[in-house]
Amino acid sequence: MIEEIQRFFRQVCTEAGRKGVIGFSPVDKVRLLPEQRQYLQAKLNALGSVQDITAVSLGLFYHESEALAIPARWRDRPEADDRWNEYAEAY
Repeated sequence: MIEEIQRFFRQVCTEAGRKGVIGFSPVDKVRLLPEQRQYLQAKLNALGSVQDITAVSLGLFYHESEALAIPARWRDRPEADDRWNEYAEAY
């Protein structure tokens, strides 16, 4: 199953024209805050009998121009040369 997920993720990256990373871990090994652990446990309990649950974490990298479009400081109003939408669209 992991290989199938990885293959699909590589396909998504190719179609999006981006590089990406993906990782897998047993859920019980994921470090969470107590509130997060409680929330996750409630979700898993709702599924019923589940064994060997794997957490999947993935990320698609922004292009440099998109990351550079993020303002260095918070603004209440856009500036004339604001490129925030370039980042927002990529997000």
